[in-house]
Amino acid sequence: MLLRNRAQKGWAGNAAHFRATDFWLAGSVFFMALGLGIVQCRGQEAKPDVAPPAKWVAPIPFNPRAKLDAVDPSQEMRWILKDRQINAQNNETFNHQVRQVLTSSGVKNGSHISIDYDPSYQLLTFHWVRIWRGTNSLNRLDPDKIQVSQRGLDAGELLFSAEKSALLLLDDIRRGDIIDYAYSVQGGPIFRRRREV
Repeated sequence: MLLRNRAQKGWAGNAAHFRATDFWLAGSVFFMALGLGIVQCRGQEAKPDVAPPAKWVAPIPFNPRAKLDAVDPSQEMRWILKDRQINAQNNETFNHQVRQVLTSSGVKNGSHISIDYDPSYQLLTFHWVRIWRGTNSLNRLDPDKIQVSQRGLDAGELLFSAEKSALLLLDDIRRGDIIDYAYSVQGGPIFRRRREV
């Protein structure tokens, strides 16, 4: 009987110790999960910025008065300008693209801008989105209309990617319109390692 009471007291003392340890462990796991959830939500809600290009950028201006060459009538759209500038020191890439929609199917397929990026280590900034209709410039950069969505399954690696797509649907695009847009992406694998340290 005496041995049994001592064993019960020893077990009760250990149980209290285990309960305190379990409580501390459960609390730690809960707060870590809460913190990860907040970080993940912030990453998912992060929308691209809208700002002028960085000072190091020297954009090539598009001249709407320039005479364009004739094109094959079967082409849906044509590229007029593709300008890519890289600043290795800042790990930033500036992109300026100008394309013209030529047919009704070109209007259907080309009346949006989609840019892939990984917000866990890249920052996307839109600089301008203009529609040239003749010599008239129409501003189409509305931050509220930029939609960010998960890219989903990467078929090549069969893994879910952290990449997102920033999509801007352009209203009232017509045949012959010229879409002129610029954006920058800052960050890459090197930038990612720097941020994690």
